[in-house]
Amino acid sequence: MRASSPRWLAACALAATLQAGAAPVDYGTERGWGQLTLDRAARTFAISTVGANAHTCELQGRLSGAKLNEGTADSCRITLTEGRDGRIAVAAMPATEESCREFCGMRAYFDGDYLPLPAACRPDALRQQHARGLADYRAKRFDAALHAWGAGLTACERLMDHFGVWRWRNDMAIAAHRLGRHADCVQWSRAVLDEAAPSTFAPTDADTAAPLLKAARFNLGQCRAALSPR
Repeated sequence: MRASSPRWLAACALAATLQAGAAPVDYGTERGWGQLTLDRAARTFAISTVGANAHTCELQGRLSGAKLNEGTADSCRITLTEGRDGRIAVAAMPATEESCREFCGMRAYFDGDYLPLPAACRPDALRQQHARGLADYRAKRFDAALHAWGAGLTACERLMDHFGVWRWRNDMAIAAHRLGRHADCVQWSRAVLDEAAPSTFAPTDADTAAPLLKAARFNLGQCRAALSPR
């Protein structure tokens, strides 16, 4: 894979008027493969994505004007178009699409729709939420742990990558098992395995998936056994 080093690009301005003094806004893709940060005051953007086999794209650049389809640097031109629901559609312009590939690994891309991230779904907030659940679990406050993980997953699942979703489901399953909620444990463990079943993983992705699927199978066995009549 070609190494991806951040470079400054020029990009088109958004269709909406840029507001001076506005704080940077974080966006994310459905299934969590991409992140976009827009700083309208500084007129900058940053895009980071992860594709199959941990290949990445990294772009950093400047908003260059008030019209769409403006901006160029290093022979790469992109557009950022704001939709009515606040999402940003990012695309490489056809004439320079090949030049833009130098910012990405072989199996990564940055074109797509980026949705405004709720505060609870930003990466740092999710890490803190998961850590709170883990602290409660280790202190045997299993109800609190299950609540923390369940709240995070309910709010942010569609914006998380599938490995993250599987990790949180596994944690919820084992907390439910500790609470005697074995049917819930079975449900969440089964959901991980069912979602993974049709997937064919690239080598690096397989390494990430393996312990998650092993944990789901273990949890499923434990909770099915607890439900079996004796």
